[in-house]
Amino acid sequence: MAADASALEELHSELSCPVCLELFREPVILECGHHFCRVCITQCWEAKSDEHPTCPQCRKTCPQKLRPNSLLCNVVDSVRRARSMDLKPGDTERPDLCEEHEEKLKLYCEDDQLAICLVCGMSRAHKTHNVIPINEAFENYKVTLWNNILYLYIYLYRCFAIEIHMG
Repeated sequence: MAADASALEELHSELSCPVCLELFREPVILECGHHFCRVCITQCWEAKSDEHPTCPQCRKTCPQKLRPNSLLCNVVDSVRRARSMDLKPGDTERPDLCEEHEEKLKLYCEDDQLAICLVCGMSRAHKTHNVIPINEAFENYKVTLWNNILYLYIYLYRCFAIEIHMG
């Protein structure tokens, strides 16, 4: 678990703007390959009012051509959504209840991809299905989601490296 937290912290750091230190908002890429929030880089350049703006990270002169980075934006949005789903038990005000039995949803049917109550779990409809505790399913899906985000993050930077080398 500590390794997971460390990896998530590192991912958050890598997806953060070096100016505001928050997750990127409207990320743009400069010609030098560095990324910033559109607002942050614009404010940096306006504050300096140089004729030749520079990158705040590497200090290379950059034309004021801000290219939006939609792929990075999508990865950051995925991280935001994943973080908002990372609730601890008791964080919600009311438990989700089974519509049929009005029982708390404690199980997850992997066959139907559906949260179910204990009564549903013992019913004929789910008797032959693979049913696991909902907390276990949550952890499984959370790990899968983070692995996919990390894969996209690695792929994203490979794309950036190719884009920079191609000019």
